[in-house]
Amino acid sequence: MGTNKERIESLEAGLGGLQNSFSRMEVGVTDKLHHIEDVLSKLSEVLLSNQTASASNPSDLTTSSPNGRSRSIREESREISEGGRPLFSSKLASLEFPRFSRDDPTKWFTRVDQFFEFQGTTEAQKVSLASFHLQGEANQWWQWLRQSYKEEGREVTLDIFQEELWARFGLIECEDFNEALSKVKQEGS
Repeated sequence: MGTNKERIESLEAGLGGLQNSFSRMEVGVTDKLHHIEDVLSKLSEVLLSNQTASASNPSDLTTSSPNGRSRSIREESREISEGGRPLFSSKLASLEFPRFSRDDPTKWFTRVDQFFEFQGTTEAQKVSLASFHLQGEANQWWQWLRQSYKEEGREVTLDIFQEELWARFGLIECEDFNEALSKVKQEGS
């Protein structure tokens, strides 16, 4: 093989191909989730219409549950729906997790926080999910950071992840040009 630079470029190209494959798989899974959600919605509607029909019929049909307890179809459909709405929703199909390469972390962290809040992501999943969506140099930085913490026997928490990402990719403190202009003094005539 060639130089280290060529090896790194080759690895980056391979990683890019993997990320593209994962993106295509994610789209496929999202499509499947949409399909499942549609089917479950239709089943809920059928069960609700059966519930309405059985409510008008005094003889309630019963089914046997796996534990042998006899239950009415009305009870089962009540468990499946609540107030006429399905008890499930496919939030994951509604949002796409933002990717980060080297841009301003402010916008990315804002979007990531919105995603986590909407999805109800647990603290234990946040670092893994966020780090999976780092690209290019940011992903290389993450691999180094994770390995460094691992060697020290420490875990990268979300707070540490955010702090370290800000330190590496955050905006550099810029000079306030208005303040600098106000300090300019004229010398001579």
